[in-house]
Amino acid sequence: MELTIADKVNANPTAADIAAALSATSFPEDWSIALDDNMENDVMIDAEYDPIGTFRVSVWENRARVHAVPNPDAATLGTMLQKFLRRDESWRDLCQWESPEEAEARVKAEASEAKEAASAAAAVAPRVPATPGLAILSAVGFAILVFGGWCAFKLATQGTGFITERFPKAEAKLAALTGGMGLVALLMTIAFYRRAREAQRWPKAVGRVIVSKVENDTDDSSDSRTKRSYRPVIEFAYSVDGTEYRSRQRQLGVQTGGSESWARTVTAKYPVGRAVEVLYDPANPGTAALENPIGMTFLAFGVSVFCLAVCIHALHVAG
Repeated sequence: MELTIADKVNANPTAADIAAALSATSFPEDWSIALDDNMENDVMIDAEYDPIGTFRVSVWENRARVHAVPNPDAATLGTMLQKFLRRDESWRDLCQWESPEEAEARVKAEASEAKEAASAAAAVAPRVPATPGLAILSAVGFAILVFGGWCAFKLATQGTGFITERFPKAEAKLAALTGGMGLVALLMTIAFYRRAREAQRWPKAVGRVIVSKVENDTDDSSDSRTKRSYRPVIEFAYSVDGTEYRSRQRQLGVQTGGSESWARTVTAKYPVGRAVEVLYDPANPGTAALENPIGMTFLAFGVSVFCLAVCIHALHVAG
């Protein structure tokens, strides 16, 4: 027998070697283990670590290959390899096996069944009316865009004179600047709120954290002082209808940074290997997040209120 662990070959492996190799709490993404009987029939078990916590196991026998279904965990793989080491043929009973052709046919059949089920469900499902609140927000957003476009056109063609014509005492430049910022922030508020509301209806999948680390972004400012912002990087893997996906979007539509202690608090919440609940977009399963924050909605709304208040003050509406 010959045991290969991450490209390191052991010509005389023991059961203890296999147990030690698979006893780790985490594995690198490219980690693999293989056990070859070096006999005339040339059977080899080859396993690659899957970031979701299982192993993709292949068996090569007389140049033919089959795969384990489903992917076994470390304990099952360890038992399989130790039985194979003892030449105990019952290792084959620990998993079901299928050839690449059988796997392809199965995936196609499952996809066809899922498509037929979705079509049948869509045919009988009642049409859900649009949420009145979201419809009103869409109308408000459109009105803001129209008004903002009109103001931008006036500024481009008449300058700040169109402001002072209506408000003679206005601080025109300040009013134009803060008014524009307020309208943009208000549009962002609507966008954040709509996104959060839509995501509340997204389905959920079980995933697993595969990367959890802190990265720092260094800003070398002109005054020679270095500013550091730390951000938590959480990558997770999940599966939807048999297709595996990965994402680094911890919070939906938001990427934040802060102090190192804050970033490490976040990564401590999502250690590598932890099972997590994943929200994913049913129309695009590759879009997913672990959290659906509403804080950005309130932040954008607060900015819009502040800017618009300054704008009104700068217009000297009261005379």
